[in-house]
Amino acid sequence: MKLLNCCLFTSFKNIIINSNGRGEKNTWKSCIIGESKSGKTSFLNKVIGNRFSASYKRTIGSDFSCKEYQIGEKLLTLQFWDTPRREGFQRLGYAFCRGAQAYFIFFDITDRYSFEQVSDWKDEFESNVGDNVFGILVGNKIDINNERVVCYEEAKTFADHHKMIYIEISAKTGQGCEVLERIVANKIAQ
Repeated sequence: MKLLNCCLFTSFKNIIINSNGRGEKNTWKSCIIGESKSGKTSFLNKVIGNRFSASYKRTIGSDFSCKEYQIGEKLLTLQFWDTPRREGFQRLGYAFCRGAQAYFIFFDITDRYSFEQVSDWKDEFESNVGDNVFGILVGNKIDINNERVVCYEEAKTFADHHKMIYIEISAKTGQGCEVLERIVANKIAQ
């Protein structure tokens, strides 16, 4: 897997996805959902720009980012749609997520409430976008594992029951982020 291009947009006017013209090009759309402060935007900032900010900035509207990978002869573009918190998502989010082939539900392993809301996020997403979408449950903030209140086994059991992949990451340190990217890119390449 080789990174070719990445881009970040905070507006979806005049979006251009660059391609070097080599190989077969496939574009996949994914949506990132979950409770506020679960690390959705921090994950994107780490993956796209390898940066992290400890200060919280609420997502308003929806942010769009993309990253291209070369896997064999396939040129894959992953689009990431970073959605706003639930109140904003109910009004806007489903429009941004229609046509998605994958979705990520983020929760904070140090915040039980964020995990308890995962089922609602999943149900709302699937009832508005569809249930034939590749789902990934993401437990974030493993860099502060000593504050964990959601155990790995509980989250993994939920994911397995709902035919989702489960992975734990730290958007702050980057631990697990590359593995998560690889999982999605390899799923796309299949």
